[in-house]
Amino acid sequence: MTKPKILVVDDEQSNVDLLETYLSPDYDVVTAFNGKEALVKVAKTSPDLILLDIVMPGMSGFEVCSKLKSNEKTLFIPVLAVTALNEWKDRVKGIEAGADDFLSKPVDFNELSLRIKSLLRIKQYHDKLELAKQELLGAAEEKYRNLFDNANDAIVITDLEGRVTSWNYAAKKVFGWTFREAAGQNIQSLLVSPDMVDDYNQTIKKVLNGEVVPRWEIVCKRKDATTMDVSMTISPLKDMEYNINGVSVIFRDITERKWAWSALQQSELKYRDLFENANDAIFILDSNLNYKDVNKKAVEVSGYQRKELLKMNIFDIIPPEQHMMAKLEFQKLSKFGFYEKFNGKIIRKDGRIIDVEINSSAIKDNDKVIGSRDILRDITERKLNEEKIKASLEEKEVLLKEVHHRVKNNMQIISSLLRLQSGYITDEKNIEIFKESQNRILSMSLVHEKLYTSRDFTKIDIKDYIMDLTNTLLYSGKSSGGHIALKLVVDDVFLGVNSAVPFGLMLNELVTNCIKHAFPDGTDGKITIGLHETGDGDIELIVSDNGVGIPEDIDFRKTESLGLHLVTILAEQQLRGEISMIRNGGTEFRIKFKG
Repeated sequence: MTKPKILVVDDEQSNVDLLETYLSPDYDVVTAFNGKEALVKVAKTSPDLILLDIVMPGMSGFEVCSKLKSNEKTLFIPVLAVTALNEWKDRVKGIEAGADDFLSKPVDFNELSLRIKSLLRIKQYHDKLELAKQELLGAAEEKYRNLFDNANDAIVITDLEGRVTSWNYAAKKVFGWTFREAAGQNIQSLLVSPDMVDDYNQTIKKVLNGEVVPRWEIVCKRKDATTMDVSMTISPLKDMEYNINGVSVIFRDITERKWAWSALQQSELKYRDLFENANDAIFILDSNLNYKDVNKKAVEVSGYQRKELLKMNIFDIIPPEQHMMAKLEFQKLSKFGFYEKFNGKIIRKDGRIIDVEINSSAIKDNDKVIGSRDILRDITERKLNEEKIKASLEEKEVLLKEVHHRVKNNMQIISSLLRLQSGYITDEKNIEIFKESQNRILSMSLVHEKLYTSRDFTKIDIKDYIMDLTNTLLYSGKSSGGHIALKLVVDDVFLGVNSAVPFGLMLNELVTNCIKHAFPDGTDGKITIGLHETGDGDIELIVSDNGVGIPEDIDFRKTESLGLHLVTILAEQQLRGEISMIRNGGTEFRIKFKG
């Protein structure tokens, strides 16, 4: 059995090798290392699924996806975007480009396996459906050819230039030419009487603009030079993309008018059948908003009998507060003639008020609006479900708020226990260790306290957080020594809980380090904290002091200090950012990370 073929696209060799190793036992893996190569491989190998990295040099994954989805041959190949971009806007951009699913880096192989199986299953169903469609199209083509060849009416198909491309047997009988004689000739010069040429050309222009011209009477020529009166129905032919690519002309002898009238009656019956059995309620109104016709669903939705509705006006079944809106909507419809969609309410016969979605379209007579066609859908149940969802969301917000509250309280209990325990310790070094642990717990507890009091339970105002944390640390670190001034240069920045906790721990360690080591022997000093968003969307934290500075022979990345080691790990590994230190008459740490 042939294994499904997967194209792996990533500019990182290690990523490609890893995915290829994992997928090869079950799939035929093809690889590409950039967007252009990917498009070439798709054309050559026709993969069943594409694993596409989004962030690549040159042509990005978004561009590759867009090109694939704009090509009819590759439109239905599933694209699983594998990316480190987790912002909602990036996912929206990916969906708009045509991605079928997303998977975040680093890749969870269990999740990858499930996504691949799901997308391949959908692809398999699509392929089966496409095969069935082609079989149906083949059958339909055969039926069309039988109808075309055996039709009683003369049918002629032309290209956009009017050259004959198809000519049925009835056309040979009516006009005298065989298809071989007529093929490639211009239908106007072949069949149209000279005195009707201008009218014919004007009519064809309408058809090429998408109009259907039915039952147009014209004089045509036969091969034997005689003429005949015919009724022509001229229609545009469209391809699969609904582009006009030809013209169909049906010729009928006017003596067949009676038959044509019968066909018209059949058409009316089909319309009535569609009208009556529509899933939505349909109300036909005149210009005075009186009901002129309604379908079965309208009777069901309103609760009134059809004969009752035909004696009523729209204002009889809508609440009084919506009367003015109904008048304004009809005025807009009369003036602009466009479709309008809005929500409203109707009063059923039993007095119950239900919510409906209304689509209105103008009914015209010679470009004059003489009424409207209102299609109503009962959305009462949908509205109730929306209310349930809203209530459920509010319940979850209350629960989330309570969770943050309890986490904060539990951390405060832990901090209090540490403080009580430190009261039984006499060794100053151990007391300091307990104190540092309390401060770390404080930094995390403060995040949950801010989330508990925030209107948005997913983000906190980091400016307020910095002020509260640093003031507490300064107060906690007071000694009998000199005065330490604090300067904050902080923009309005909001961080999610996943970033706020490591951010708080880093800030705690850096400020604590300044208080403990930057100003020995009770000297005065200043600590400056800066926070701002950079031009490329990153967030930069700057913590500096004007103290004695870290000695030149000490590498902050290799120091035995737990605090600086913790800062480095949090900055580079948890926040995936960058950290640097500058000696400038004191010490300055710069940490840059994604928000």
